[in-house]
Amino acid sequence: MSISTHSKKTKAITIRLLTLGMMLAWVSAQAAKTTPEDFGIELQNKVTAEVLVSIRPLPGGHLEYGYTLKNSALSKQNILNFRVQVKVPVSSATAEMTAAPGWFLSGRGNSVDRTLDDGSIKTTIGWLGEDIPTLIKPGESLSGFRLIVKSIPGIQDFQVQGYTDKDMAKIDLFEEEMDVLGDLQDAFKGNSFKGKTIGPDPAPEVVNLAELLDRLIFFKHQAAALNWISGPGSDGIVKSLDAKLDAAKAAIARGQNKTAANQLNAFVNELRTRRGKHFSDNAFFLLKINAEFILSKLGA
Repeated sequence: MSISTHSKKTKAITIRLLTLGMMLAWVSAQAAKTTPEDFGIELQNKVTAEVLVSIRPLPGGHLEYGYTLKNSALSKQNILNFRVQVKVPVSSATAEMTAAPGWFLSGRGNSVDRTLDDGSIKTTIGWLGEDIPTLIKPGESLSGFRLIVKSIPGIQDFQVQGYTDKDMAKIDLFEEEMDVLGDLQDAFKGNSFKGKTIGPDPAPEVVNLAELLDRLIFFKHQAAALNWISGPGSDGIVKSLDAKLDAAKAAIARGQNKTAANQLNAFVNELRTRRGKHFSDNAFFLLKINAEFILSKLGA
């Protein structure tokens, strides 16, 4: 073998070893990336939001839910995406949705449905900002998100996402990097801000007054826990509401529907009197509409 041939072979082996070393170093570098930020991706959860609702009864058991989305002044991102999970089917045949100015309906035009193991429906309705100028800036709010559907109100989950020019869809990644990112799915489960608001539950096909009262009592407890009932003296107000609902439940058990109706009317009147002082709009509409639904079934 000539010296020249031996030199060429040695050089080729060296190049292969260097290439292999570089590949191993690259793979090792990808394995060392343990957060989305390591890939230059910014999560869309740097927002704190509140969703306020107003509810307007319409004919045929339909309710119009009007949402106002507020972005906290402490947020670090504009709000881009707004979703509410509800428990009724939402389609063009069963519901009507409108978007706030500068926003449009996301998903399949309006919703994405899932059937749970118990046979109930879980629907995600959503809205998306059209362009950067229409997004909700920190310290600002936007109204005009509306849903009309046959239902009674319940407490539902909402999610919002902030805008970033470094979200996953905007970053060019190698296929190998995408594989590594696939192992970081837990990080992306927190890729939004989550909270509670009011949205549609299915109206019962068979009316059980005692169960409806229990449901209303449960929502009263939840509204207090969520701080939707607050302010000086709120503990006493909660006890006053408890007394009226307990009296209504006892009256129904005795078959005294008129007495139960009197207690529920007093309950609604207290909600009206203290709205804006001790009851947020979320608490007011949640409790008022459900109490009025029971009143409509009492026949008193």
